Amino acid sequence: EEGIYKNGLRDSVWVGCYTDGKLCYREVYQEGKFINGTSNDTLGMTYTYDEVSEQAEYKGGIRELYKFIGQNLKYPIDAMRNRATGKVFVKFAIEKDGSIQDIYVLKNIYPSLDKEAIETIKKTSKKWNPGKQRGMLVRVYFTMPISFLFE
Repeated sequence: EEGIYKNGLRDSVWVGCYTDGKLCYREVYQEGKFINGTSNDTLGMTYTYDEVSEQAEYKGGIRELYKFIGQNLKYPIDAMRNRATGKVFVKFAIEKDGSIQDIYVLKNIYPSLDKEAIETIKKTSKKWNPGKQRGMLVRVYFTMPISFLFE
């Protein structure tokens, strides 16, 4: 990266390329605050952005995600019989097209609960806005706890 610092903060046009030299970007800063940028991908496409990175987000927001999970999550009968409860922590990738891949359990609590958590997350595929880095769509990992409780 190249640019000018003023009082220890970025304060000019900054230009950079990734080590392979194929992906380059140009960003404008004023007194350390990012203003905007453009980047070019390996196909020569140009992207304009006003945030350096954007997290992937479920369409409608986190509240809608929890609503969807609440409506689709089923408590397995064997888990109820054995009074299995707790939180399953699931990690998965949100692809550039909003689909879900590479789902796995980080913290399991009971086999059928783990399986149900994975199946419910699979149902959210294509319901995500993908993440972005310098205006370009990127694959992003997401970790989510899914609670299984009964009274």
